Amino acid sequence: MITKNKPLFRFLFLFFGLYMFPFPLNRIPFVTYVAQWYEKGMEKLAIFVGNNIFMMETTAPPMSGSGDKHIDYVFILMYFCIAVLGTLLWSLLERKPRDYKKINYWFWVWLRYFLAAMLISYGLVKVFPLQMPQPGLTRMITEYGSFSPMGTAWSFVGQSPGYSIFSGMAELLAGVLLFHRRTVLLGGLMAMAVLSNVVALNFFYDIPVKLFSSLLLLMAVLVAAPQAGKLFTLMFGNKSVAPYRIYDPLATAKYRKAKEIGKWVVIVLFVGTSIYDNYASLYSRGPLAPKPPLYGLYEIEHFKLNGEERPPLLDDTERWRYVVFEFPESMQVFSMNKERKWMSAKVDTLEQKVRFHNYNDTLNVHEFNYEKTDSTLIMQGEFDGDTIYFNAKRLTKKDFPLYQRPFNWVQEYPYNR
Repeated sequence: MITKNKPLFRFLFLFFGLYMFPFPLNRIPFVTYVAQWYEKGMEKLAIFVGNNIFMMETTAPPMSGSGDKHIDYVFILMYFCIAVLGTLLWSLLERKPRDYKKINYWFWVWLRYFLAAMLISYGLVKVFPLQMPQPGLTRMITEYGSFSPMGTAWSFVGQSPGYSIFSGMAELLAGVLLFHRRTVLLGGLMAMAVLSNVVALNFFYDIPVKLFSSLLLLMAVLVAAPQAGKLFTLMFGNKSVAPYRIYDPLATAKYRKAKEIGKWVVIVLFVGTSIYDNYASLYSRGPLAPKPPLYGLYEIEHFKLNGEERPPLLDDTERWRYVVFEFPESMQVFSMNKERKWMSAKVDTLEQKVRFHNYNDTLNVHEFNYEKTDSTLIMQGEFDGDTIYFNAKRLTKKDFPLYQRPFNWVQEYPYNR
């Protein structure tokens, strides 16, 4: 049992039940629409509760990768209050003593599978280096002092695909171990170790997944909790302990085979689909995705504004310093002081033209002609009423020390720059 304290169990069951639901419905094909309907309804409820009960200005969440949005805190506070009130009501209505073995077991299974699903998802997105990819071209010309704390963490993990894969494999292994009762303690302990590091990174590098990762860590503690006493006695009491026997309401021969088949179907389907989705993402948005026609980081050597050659002076805000084509249908322009402008761009390889505009001004479209070789790019056209011509050399990641340094077994001195 997770805990023999009935009021505490009621609270944990209600709070984490609300938090985990609609899992696993949101992972079952053809049933996901039910989960989406529920999530939309809960979002509307959280907005109402936030505005009218908690007196917190709450709006629909923006489309972002943040797990620490305003509404996420409203959800947690709402679940906490419901769990407290539900625990009190449950305790008052339960007049006869009841055995909590079955509900304890199924709640424990629910926690295990939810935690396993999250660990496998986050593990695979690191094994296929998608979550934290290698620093892109623009990172090569961004000064370290301009990095955000999160950008720093993303860059140092992503710079080494080997480290990303290693950390992902640790999460993946912990998740797989949680599926099996014989290895659940090892999986729980491993999940606690892995998630402690994740939580530390999120808090100390201001990565906005603090709420989610902290709750996952607490779930790992709860998953390992049934065997905590024996583990403490073994490790700190230096005493032998009897094998832990996990209560199983489906241990009879009638259900054992069906349970094993069902478990493996779930594992194969979930892990298999997750691997396929991440593998496909490598070619759609990952490092193996098609590159734009002018892909590259170009350092401008000669720049003419209205026919006048402009020397590369750092205080010249009109002279361009870099042009970057890194993502599909986009273009980035850096001035001499490295101020960046993001542009929506389309490249016509037949006419050798680039048509681009500011994302906030779709009517003011600029058109440049270009000539490209493997190592140079020449572009000319009109931009905001000025005639611009530039000749640029193409830089690759190997032109920067970050990618010049190979792995070395033997080092007489540290290469720390």
